[in-house]
Amino acid sequence: MTELTFKEEPLPSGKGDLFRIALWLLVMILLPSMIIGFCMGIYYSLVAAANNELAEFDVAAWFEQAPVILAMMLGGSIFSLPLLLPATPGKGLRNALTFCRITTLERHKVITTLAIAFVFFATVNLIDYLIPLPKEPFMLQMQQGITSASDIALMVLTVCLIAPVVEELIYRGWLFGRLEATRKCGKYGALIISTLVFILIHSQYQTWVGYGAVAIMGLIFGLLRMRYNSTSYAIIAHIALNSMSTISMLLTR
Repeated sequence: MTELTFKEEPLPSGKGDLFRIALWLLVMILLPSMIIGFCMGIYYSLVAAANNELAEFDVAAWFEQAPVILAMMLGGSIFSLPLLLPATPGKGLRNALTFCRITTLERHKVITTLAIAFVFFATVNLIDYLIPLPKEPFMLQMQQGITSASDIALMVLTVCLIAPVVEELIYRGWLFGRLEATRKCGKYGALIISTLVFILIHSQYQTWVGYGAVAIMGLIFGLLRMRYNSTSYAIIAHIALNSMSTISMLLTR
């Protein structure tokens, strides 16, 4: 199969471009969180007012509920997508997709990618079986907070589909591509920096196990991007790992 090919614009490079990359990255991380946090705050106020509990409503507890966390993750991911267009060199959606290395999938590469994801997932679970690892509080919180079919549907939509696609577009697609194009970084610098940023955005984790798993996953996604010169396979691996983790979490409640 042939990959999607569109007209690519010349890419800037140099010290000034690194500054622009950092600014756009901050915008894509912070602005959607601020918007969705504001919207959820308004929703919280309306719910509390409708129940005549505005003075007694526990804001912190409400925002820590699993469905609320998932809704904020989903909203943040959706709000991030439009920012990719102005942040990408050149103009238009097609150019952005090309820059982010979204390509046509090839069957043997998909099989290899899924095999890598499965081996990693199985290895982590085998280690946990042989040498019980510390339980990640955030995962326990999510596991205990998912109580209905609608919660499960929201989790599948957010964790298994939308978040993996958006995160890979931003970190292995846009960020990796922008860093690789600079004289300062190259592809290995892009791999390391994009992985570090990927770790930092998963600040909800509290144990070395959680951060370690995210770090290894980030490296796997980045290496797939490098190996196949395509973000599509990183997306496949991310979806597969998140899906296996979600299924395992739901089955062990």
